[in-house]
This record gives sequence, C-alpha cells and structure tokens, in this order.
Amino acid sequence: MQHYLNGTDPRVNTLIPPPAGAIIIGRGDEIGTINSTTYYEEFMDWTWSDLRALDYYEGGGPNNQQGDLYFGWDGWDSSRDMVAFYTRDGGAIAQGGTGKFYFRLDFHDLQAHAEEGNLDFYVVLDTGNQSIGERVLPDDVDTLTDMRWEVVVAVYDAASGMVYTDMTPGQNTSTFSEDLFSYGGVVSKGEYFLGAYYNHELDAVEFAIDRQALLDVNWNGNPATLNFQVFTTKDGTMNNPVGAGDLGGRSDIRDSIYNDYIAEDYWEAQGGLGGDKSVLRSWIPGDNAPSRAKVAMLIHGNQALQPGSTIQTLINNGAGAGYHRPLAAHEVFRQPLNLHITPTLASAIEWASVDTNASMPWLDGPALNAWIAELAASNIVYLLASTFSDHMLPYFTPEFNRDNETLARQYLETIYGVTLTTNSVFWTPERLLDEDVFDKIKNMGYQWTILDQDTHLLWWFGRTDSLGGNGSSINRIHGVNTFVINNLPTSYRFANHDSGMNMSLRGLFNRRARGSWERVTTIFSNWEDFSDGDDADAYERNIRWVANRPWIRLVGFEEITKEELDLGGGVKSWASGTVQRGTPTISKQSHDWLNHATRNNYDNWYLGDSLAEGLQNKIFAVRPGTPMPDAYGMMYSAGIVTDTWDQVMGIADTNLALLARSALHASVFETAFHDNNEHDLSRWSTGEYIYPTTQSNAMAGFAKMAQAQTRTAAIFAYADDWAATAGGLTTTVVAQADVDLDGENEYALANSRMLGLFERIGGRMIAAWVRDPDNGRVVQVAGNQAGYAASETEEEGAWNAEADGTVVAYRTSCFKDWWAGTTDYVNMLYTFTPVANGWQAASVDGKITKTITLAPNTNQFEAAYNVSGTLNGGVLYVRHGLSPNLYNLLLEGQSTLGYEEHAGGVMTLANNSAGMTVTARIGYQDAGHGSSFNTAATDDSPATFYTVNMRNQVQTHQVEVFGTNTFSFSLGFTAEAGLSAWEEWCDDYGYDPDDPDADADGDTVSNWGEFVADTDPEDDEDFFHVGGTEKVASGLRLAFDTRNGRRYYIWYSNNGLINPAWSNATPSGISGTGGSVNWTDDGSETEPEPDQVTDRFYRVEVAWP
Repeated sequence: MQHYLNGTDPRVNTLIPPPAGAIIIGRGDEIGTINSTTYYEEFMDWTWSDLRALDYYEGGGPNNQQGDLYFGWDGWDSSRDMVAFYTRDGGAIAQGGTGKFYFRLDFHDLQAHAEEGNLDFYVVLDTGNQSIGERVLPDDVDTLTDMRWEVVVAVYDAASGMVYTDMTPGQNTSTFSEDLFSYGGVVSKGEYFLGAYYNHELDAVEFAIDRQALLDVNWNGNPATLNFQVFTTKDGTMNNPVGAGDLGGRSDIRDSIYNDYIAEDYWEAQGGLGGDKSVLRSWIPGDNAPSRAKVAMLIHGNQALQPGSTIQTLINNGAGAGYHRPLAAHEVFRQPLNLHITPTLASAIEWASVDTNASMPWLDGPALNAWIAELAASNIVYLLASTFSDHMLPYFTPEFNRDNETLARQYLETIYGVTLTTNSVFWTPERLLDEDVFDKIKNMGYQWTILDQDTHLLWWFGRTDSLGGNGSSINRIHGVNTFVINNLPTSYRFANHDSGMNMSLRGLFNRRARGSWERVTTIFSNWEDFSDGDDADAYERNIRWVANRPWIRLVGFEEITKEELDLGGGVKSWASGTVQRGTPTISKQSHDWLNHATRNNYDNWYLGDSLAEGLQNKIFAVRPGTPMPDAYGMMYSAGIVTDTWDQVMGIADTNLALLARSALHASVFETAFHDNNEHDLSRWSTGEYIYPTTQSNAMAGFAKMAQAQTRTAAIFAYADDWAATAGGLTTTVVAQADVDLDGENEYALANSRMLGLFERIGGRMIAAWVRDPDNGRVVQVAGNQAGYAASETEEEGAWNAEADGTVVAYRTSCFKDWWAGTTDYVNMLYTFTPVANGWQAASVDGKITKTITLAPNTNQFEAAYNVSGTLNGGVLYVRHGLSPNLYNLLLEGQSTLGYEEHAGGVMTLANNSAGMTVTARIGYQDAGHGSSFNTAATDDSPATFYTVNMRNQVQTHQVEVFGTNTFSFSLGFTAEAGLSAWEEWCDDYGYDPDDPDADADGDTVSNWGEFVADTDPEDDEDFFHVGGTEKVASGLRLAFDTRNGRRYYIWYSNNGLINPAWSNATPSGISGTGGSVNWTDDGSETEPEPDQVTDRFYRVEVAWP
C-alpha cells in the first residue's frame, strides 16, 4: 500500500539516510558583530540543495503586463509575491534526525507584520501518486488541484498554522460540492504545525511540521517522491461569511509557483478562472533542482606607498568605515569577495603598524593584511593578479610589463601567502584595453581579465549585443577570457530597500537565477568607497540579504576559472556559454569616467594634445626653476623612463635589482593620469557623451609626483657597480657623477663596506647601502626610492604635518638639517668640496658646514658640524631616515624591526630578518662624539598620528640628533648573515619561527613574548609580570623582575582602561639587570603628580634590542 500511495517500485529500497543538519526555525546562533550590530544565522542554514522552485516576480511575470500577482490593492500585494520555495527533510529521530519536515518561502518584498491579517500561504503535498488524494483545497480557497494531495500545510502567522491530512485514502473529493472532512476524511492537526519565523528584512519565512504528518498518510520517507504546490492568499478566504481574502466567483489565490495563470487579474481572463476552472495543474517535484544566479563582488584598491597615517585612515576612518568594512561583511556572512590590491598598497598596509600605546588595534595595517591572508586561505577572499602600481599597459613594452608583473606577484604572494597562477584573474589598470593590451596580458602569462559592459562591449560589439545576455557572459576576446563589470547593477550596490537588496537588483537576480546557467553579474566597487559609512552599511545589508538567498551565489572568479563551481547537475565548465569574439579590430577603451575624461582615448593624456598636458614630452624639474635635461618619454621612444629602464635592467646584483625594480615600478603609478572636473557622464543611446570634456586639464599631482621620481631608480646602477668591486677596495672612494639622470652630479662616498650618495639640495645623503664582507651581500639601509615622495622635485617636506593631519614630510634622507630656528636648510643648496676620505658640504649662506667622512674598511660615516652662532644660537637639529634592509621592510613591514636601544651614548636599531641582521647605529655621546639625541622627537606634531612614533614615513624610522655650534656624531650600518636571534631561539627549543603566537607552556604568553622578555617558554610560572606595587612617601613604587639585555618602559594612564591615553614615563627605558627593579612614580616623570589624580594605571613593557 505504501509503495502504491507513493508511486514507487516495491522492488526497490527507497529508504535513504536523512540529510545532515537541522534547520533552526528562528534567528539562530550569533555569527558575528560589525560596528556593534550583531548578526545571526537567520536563514543561512538553508542550502542550494534545499531549493525546489523559483518563481516570477510581479513586473517580470508571464501574465498580462508581466504580471505575477492577483492584486488586492491593499498595500500588501508585494508581501504575497513568492519568488522561491525550499524543503528539507529533517529525518527520522530513530535514524539520528529531527523528526521534522522543513519549508521555506522567499518573497519579492515581504513587509513587516504582513502575517497580521494580510498574508497566508499554503504548501500542498502529494506523496508520489497523483491519481489518488484530495482534489479540493482547504480553507475555502475555491481552488482544485490536479495533483491530488495527502497533506496541506497552512501558515497563518508565526504561531498559528494547520496541517490537514487525508486519513481516508480510498475516498477523496473531486468537486467543490464534496466536503473535505465529512466526505474526504481529512483531519485537521494543529499540533503538527511547529511554528514559523518571518523576517521582513530578509524577505523570507521558514516553518516546520512534525514529520509524522507525512508518515500518517503512508509516505515512504523519501523526500524525492514528494510533489508540492505552493500559493499565497490574503487572510480570510471563507465563503460564509465572506472573508476579506475571498475573491468571489474565482480562486482566492494571489500568487502560485508553477501555476501563474491562477493569479491572473486581467479582466478578460477571469471567465476561464471561475468555479471548477480554478485548478492548479502543475506541481514541483521533490527532487527538483533549480539553477541560481551567479554574482561576483569585485573591489579594487590601489595606493602609492603612502605614509602610515594615510593608510590607517583608509583602514578605519574612526567613524566605523574604511577598508575593513567589506572584509567584515564577507567574513561574517561567509561570502566570497574578489579583491584587487596593488603591491604598493599591500606594502604600505604592511608597514602601517599602530602604536600599541594608542590602544587602537583596529587601525593596524599588518593585522589587516593578516586578516586578508586568512580570508584568502579560507576561500572568502580571492585575490586578483596585478601590476605593481597600476601603470597604463599600452605605453610600456611587453618586457617592462612582464618584469612589473613578476615583481608584483612576488610581493603579493609574500605578503598574503597566496599563489597566483594562469587561472588567476589579472586586473588591467583602469581597464584600459585594446588589441595590444590583450596580447600583453597573454605575454604576462594570464588568460583572464576584467572589462566593462557599458564601454568595452558597447563600443566594440554594439548596444544590443552588450545589453543582452552576452553582457553577463564570459567574452573571449583576442584569446583572453573576460569577466564583465555590469555597470547598471553596480550603480545599486549601495542602495537598499527595507534593509535588504534594492528592488532593481532583486528583479535582476531573479531573472538570472531562472536564466542561463553560464552567466555572472559582476558588481564593482573601489575600496575607498567604503570610507563612507552609509555606503558601507548599505553594502553590508546587501551581502547579508544575498547570504540568506541560496538561489543567489556570490562567486570567486577563480571558482569559475578553475572550474570548481557547480552550475547544476555537476556541470562546472563555462566553455559552452563563453562568447567567442575572435580577434576583432577594437579601439582603446576604459571605464566610463575615464573614457569621458580622456575624450575616448587615453593617448590624449599620455601623448598630450591641445586640451591635455602630455607625459611623453613632460620635462620635470630637478628643483623649482631647474628643469631636467630630458623629457619623460615613453618605453617605445627615447626619454627618462627608457633610460632608467635600461639602467635597471643592467643591474647584476640580485638584491639591488629588486630594490631598483621596486622603485621604478612604483614610480609609474597611475601613469599620466589627469585631473578632470567635468563629471556629467550622460550619454545618447549611441553611447556618445552629451556633454563631452571641453576644458583643458593637467596631469594629476599624484601622477606627476610619482613619474617625476622614475629616474631615481637609476641610482641603483651606480650601487651595482660599487657592489661588483667593493670587495677589492682598500681605500675610500670620494667621487661625483650624475647617477640619477638629472644632469647634475651626485656625490658618492664609499669603501669596501658602505656606499652613500649625497645631493646638493639639503646636503643630504639620499641613499646608503651596506655590504656584508663575509658573503658580499648588499642591502639598502637609508633612503626609500619606492616610497611616495609627494614632490615633483628633489625637495623633501620641511615639517612633519599640518594640524589637520595632512602629511608634509613624506621622505627623510640622512643628514637632513631639520631645524635651526627655521626650516630653510631642509631644501637649501649646499656646496660640496672633497676632503680626505669624504666631503664637506656648506650651505649657500655659509652658516652650516658639515663634513662627512668614511674611513677605509669601516662601517660608519663620521659627521662633524659647524653651525654659526648667529643661526638659532648655533643650535641645529639633524634628522636621519633609517631603513635597515629596505627590501625586507617593503615586504614584511616592521615585523622584524626592533626599537631604539641607547647605551653608552650610542643608539642602536636592528632588523633581524630571516638569515640576516642589519643594524643602524648612531654614536652621539660615545668616545669622540659630542652631540645629543632627541628622544622626545615626533613625526606627527602638530597633528596626532597613531602610527609607531617616528615611523609614519613608509619603510623609514626617523631619528634626530642635535648640537650647538660645533658637534659631531657617527652614523654606521652593519649587515651580518646567519639566523636571526629569534630563529636561533626557536631552533634551540625546537619551535616553528613562523608561528610566533604559539604558547608552548600555556601561560597565555606567546612564544614570541617569552623570547622578547627572555623568560622560559616551557615554564608556565615564568613570564614577565609586575611583581607588586607599594605606596611610599614619595609616591607609588612598582617592582618587577628584569633580564640582562632587555629594556623596560613604564607607561601610565589617568583616564581608565576602556580608552586609555598612555604616556611614557621612561622614554629612554630602564636597562635590565637580571634582578628586581623598583621604580617610583614621584611625579618627576608623570603629569600630574600621582597624589593629584584619582586613578592611575600603569603598564610595564619589555623590549628586546
């Protein structure tokens, strides 16, 4: 009998194990918090495999005027408009199941409280044999069904529903005149209804019944044998008395899945829907598996190597917005994100460490990068392949582009731990594409990229073609597969409706889900867009809404390129849906804003014309009023960029080549980009702009400042020549030559171990390198030619920042005469005169003279200053920008860079990177030197930054010494190969140096913390801590144990621990003795004195040299 009722073969075992996982009817467990908003699992426990049917929406339906609903015009019609239906069998309790059967409905726009008198819905179930069962539907909905049913689930509100079961299978109703209960043997079982959960923000309802309801009518337990019909009504379908939901003379159904005609409200159709003509003729099979819409969220980020304060503001602007917001949304809702980050931005983020004393961990750049790496490892983030800093491919040779991409890949793979392959999607800068660029992309080893629907496809293949299905298909053009940014959907990415997806996108995704499998809608954002809190909030709501829609699948591009994404039925290849475009003749196209600004051709910006300043013929200035000897040029013609490239490509030393390439490729950032203030992008239907650009425009400042620095990469060729012969040098080389292509000599000072290059402007040392005499390896220790200069000339910023936080000094060379009662000497010209083993540099007014020497086979420059007493009383402050092992700092930020250590009048700063320790030393009050070290110097005054003090400039640690009249100091560097101290320590204990957060003894202090504090990592009672506090007559005494070779810093806060403002009471630190130290807060180093504050909190920090 059971097989007969279920329509199955009695010879085949239909018992199958229950699916894993129950559905929680309700908001479910907490999944995360973003900006104080806590989110819950809601409907995310439903999966694509639970989806049984998709339905049209009103306005996109098959009925008259694209209808899908029978309108009631009561303000609640959209709440009765179903778009998706799901089921899941919870399985028998005896088999480890839940004993429940689950259902879900998605609505096009479910309004709050619709269930309170305006929405009822029904699920009609047939157990497998449509020839038997009831034909009349309950609740006087005045509708028959050809499916014939055994169970009907009626849902009236969250707590009210009914389960109707046909308990007399041998006697069934066929016409309205036959009563379901007295004739058909139907029984109402309210106890089988187990509740419903409505959510108007997510436009969905889930509900469950006791599985026993199905077993009561002899269901065999196999959900695939079930059939379903689903419809909605307005409450009150009874005929006597007439209810509010009764339509009179026809079916009361307002929307039905697979039976759309039943809800036709066109007047001419009503005659065919009255009385016994109101019949549901189609049903949903229990194993039906609809398709789903594929949507790719794409975010693009590109910045030059900017200061840490700039990057931290982008990460989190203090108002809950910034780079972190989309990452948080995609992580919490477990939705893929396609993310493009240029290596210059990635490196800048890695450097932008937050000062731990600021108590603002949300600003920390390395933490953001680590988060991205974690998301990439878990397939939440899919990183795109990239150029180094978004240079314009048409104007650079294939060789240049290939070298650029190779370096970019090395940076991204190192920083994020990813592997970029030919299946990775390559980000074409500014989507500037033509036939030549497609060939260059293939030459770089990639076969996938991104373009735009409303520009590339429109201009290349026409309006009709681009707006049709091809606009969301993969288009293969000149041998490169392209994903298409859909510009109209993109315009709605920050729009919401009722805290959910914008209605236009709801309709689009519904159509896509019911359409071709091999299409993907790509929605694009710039990462900087998320600095707007309202936009970030709206995006987050949209991701939440989509995450609760199994019929919308957010995809990573690589899931498609690697054929990992199931399109349905196990099909994963997109080949059959790819539009083969061949090798057409195509114009140079970019995105809409850029096409408009460039007047449809980027050549107008690079080459220049009557309205636009060109880069090719641009002659930059060495300094104001002094032009370069040559124009910038282009890689296909003569000029500075070509000359620099030739110099860089001739470098033999591997480390120097990496640094040179980093400087060169960083300098072509947003090549030849221009300012443009005409932003009306309105177009005719032909695609032409109604208001084309007519104003003259110049190159954007950020582009000029970047390209003006291209030539500085040439200095590495000089360093390479030195490195090749340094091992044989027995004397000091004092030489001058034009090493940076500016037509003026630079001044070199070198021996077998060190090389420094000096410029006339400021008399500064712009770069220095040190050589390990044991293995010949050369590393850069001063100067950062890859960092953003914020200057078109050789000038450097003369003060830290403006009061509003605008950075002024982006770079700091060594021997930078910073303050003498004036900043005039920062960029004043100095005259260089050779002296024994060095140079003497004198300011043009003669008030500052500095003699820099380098003795043979030594590792330090000796500096002797003479300052006129008429200048600031003879007092001069001198700054140095230190970058010990610059390439390591570019890739790994401050992770291996220690802090200043002062002992015996010498400042030491060490970078213990893998395999090498590079150390900078300044001797200021040791033997033979008489100057002072300014430990109170800052790099943010008069603003307030939250970067590590004196490290706001990218890959640079600034230090400041000062003296009066005649003073001296030394500046030295060493490079020593071998394991770092951390690696040696890990090797001694058998620990993994790549896992510093491990805690071997479980005392909550990480292995790295134990290393820094010099405590025993295998003794859970040996960890650094404050031993005690004691109030004494002079103040408050702190006691703590110390270790030799460590320094200790005491911080205090007067405003509690929730948002503490820490101040350093011991800026020079306390040297460890190996014993206990007692430090008393007597008010001499703190403000106010301890007895004048109600609460004071202390923190003791231990530092490893």
